[in-house]
Amino acid sequence: MELYLSEHPQDTAVWSEYRDVIWRLGQAWRPDGLDGKAADVYLQMGEELSRCGDLQGAGEAYARALRIRPEHPEGYLRLGQLYMQLGSFEEAVEVLEQGRALDGQSAEILKALERARGGLERQGPA
Repeated sequence: MELYLSEHPQDTAVWSEYRDVIWRLGQAWRPDGLDGKAADVYLQMGEELSRCGDLQGAGEAYARALRIRPEHPEGYLRLGQLYMQLGSFEEAVEVLEQGRALDGQSAEILKALERARGGLERQGPA
């Protein structure tokens, strides 16, 4: 997000969102580390970065969310969707399978996994 802001210093809406995200991350700190709410903040940050076109930053935010809360299927869904957006269907399938292992009933994860497998088939052998 910092990269986007440095390139678009007049984008007041993103600056406002950035300040909000930083404030919420500060609220998630505890003496023994980050609490699980920080993962949600990183997921939101990833969404904002993706919306702004910073796909690398979005991927990093999603990965941070998963490091904080690896048992949260939403992080796997978002990262898998990002991989599909980048055309990295093999990585998308791997990540989405991890999400499905955590929540095999999630219609969103199952639908995304189906799309990723279809994209992988269309790509053909590497």
